[in-house]
Amino acid sequence: MRKTYKYKLQSQSNAIKLGNMLDDMWHIHVHIMTLQRRYYRRYKKNISAYRMNAHIKKLKDTTKPHWRQLPSQVIQDVVLRYGKAYGTK
Repeated sequence: MRKTYKYKLQSQSNAIKLGNMLDDMWHIHVHIMTLQRRYYRRYKKNISAYRMNAHIKKLKDTTKPHWRQLPSQVIQDVVLRYGKAYGTK
């Protein structure tokens, strides 16, 4: 049996922040997927989770500073899920 929970957001600013975080996570998801495909096309092997995490960290420091507000564990989890899907660690 699955349970569903409803939470009421106290203010509109919280809803906006949550929406922005979900949008940024979607952008990271698409970026990782594109990076994985491009790397495979070029080198015929999958990129490691370590290299992907390093790449995301580099992006946070240079071109995507707003990604620093996202929880790092969530980003690492997305990278690990891609690693499992493509058979890398």
